[in-house]
Amino acid sequence: TAITNGLYIAVIAIVPNVGVTGVSGVGPVGCWSLVKAQPNANNPNNFEVWKCYATSGTTGIVTATFSSTVSRSTMGVYTYSGANPTSQIGNASAAINSTGTNLPTVSLTTTTPNSWAFGAIFSGRRTLTTPGTGFIKRGTDLLFNTGADATSVGLVSEDKPITSIGSVIVSGTLSGNTKWTI
Repeated sequence: TAITNGLYIAVIAIVPNVGVTGVSGVGPVGCWSLVKAQPNANNPNNFEVWKCYATSGTTGIVTATFSSTVSRSTMGVYTYSGANPTSQIGNASAAINSTGTNLPTVSLTTTTPNSWAFGAIFSGRRTLTTPGTGFIKRGTDLLFNTGADATSVGLVSEDKPITSIGSVIVSGTLSGNTKWTI
């Protein structure tokens, strides 16, 4: 979707654990930058968040380039209009669970009032049944399943408006126990 003064967020879930060397599309050439990479040493996957800020409305396809061959991947692209041109993302936080629960949780400290908290979860083969308190599930669960193994790729996301600076718990309930990255 074309937006003005827009923040595009690309969340990429990858199996096996290889990196993303670049993201392109929708914004000006070279606008995409890495926000957070969260490889999981206990589960053969990688989870990356990238951003692009565009002052004028653009549309198109967003593409990720990988450092080597991947067997499974999925990507969700999310848009926010009216983003602050000097500070689109104030803070990024991550957590990993390698024992298998259905309750992904991470604490995030917001840096700007009247902003958004965004959460994305690498969820294996699970879906987001209940978003965190005050959060809204974004889109549909993006799943790439080839069996019941722990390397199935699932991506779920949620967001919520934040009125003041402070600590926010990004959480939710998944459809079953799994190893997750948030």
